[in-house]
Amino acid sequence: MKISKEQYQKLKEELEYLETEGRKKIAEMLKAAASHGDLSENAEYSISKEEQMKLERRILEIKKIIENAQIISTKDNNYVNVGNKVKLLDLKTNKTLEVEIVGYGEVDPVNGKISENSPLGKVLIGKKIGDVVKYAVGDKDFSYKILEIL
Repeated sequence: MKISKEQYQKLKEELEYLETEGRKKIAEMLKAAASHGDLSENAEYSISKEEQMKLERRILEIKKIIENAQIISTKDNNYVNVGNKVKLLDLKTNKTLEVEIVGYGEVDPVNGKISENSPLGKVLIGKKIGDVVKYAVGDKDFSYKILEIL
């Protein structure tokens, strides 16, 4: 899984927080809920246990991501890869479009940040300036010419 240095650092910080402050908060919630008596009919305790499971699931998810992460460190402006911004010409509308190929956790299509696994991302990876890429989503066809790799 490819991620930027910034995203890798954010995940490490989130993991540290969850393993310390997050677990501490859950422990306090469980202690407070347990003090209310019978645990079998204690909704607050059940909710706290569910929050604990969510927290531990997220900790495991982050650890797995960090363990398998490939940090994007260099950008090659000769060929499109994760970490590049790409200026495209839509061959149907003659309008330009700029997208950035990003790693895990950074996808934001509204702001032009797309995954390498998205339909457009898949056809862009490995291409160079001047190449034309085509793909279809459902019954819609798209064609773009690569103008710049930034």
